[in-house]
Amino acid sequence: MYMTYKIVREHNLVVEYYEGDIGIHDIIANKTKLSKEADFRSTDNMILDLRHANVQMDKNGLQKIVAFYKSQKVFQDERKVVYLTSKPGEVVNTILFSKEVEEYRMRPQTVSTFEAAILFLSIDGLEKLQLNNIIEELKESNNTSQ
Repeated sequence: MYMTYKIVREHNLVVEYYEGDIGIHDIIANKTKLSKEADFRSTDNMILDLRHANVQMDKNGLQKIVAFYKSQKVFQDERKVVYLTSKPGEVVNTILFSKEVEEYRMRPQTVSTFEAAILFLSIDGLEKLQLNNIIEELKESNNTSQ
């Protein structure tokens, strides 16, 4: 299990990278750590790269993550959230999560390509190569920390 993030201040963006078996408690711990970062803003858009992760989420887990978001004001401001995934299970989970948080101003979208993520976020100046480089940097930080 590995997860990390990078705050890209010039684009008001947080890129999160997940790898391996990830549980709900892992996601909550990562979000809690992120929310305490001095550079984090509650209106930052987010990309969660789940393509190399196996998210362990059942109905109970979904309810826990929704309850966490509902209890954390810092995650309730208007923002766009992109789930970058290639696995049908993660698509289902992200769609179910999206339905549960409809009352908030979070606008989630599940995509499978950098192009679709960038298009949905509508961030001027963010390019596919730059996003790819950020994710590669996050992956590499895992390899150097072991």
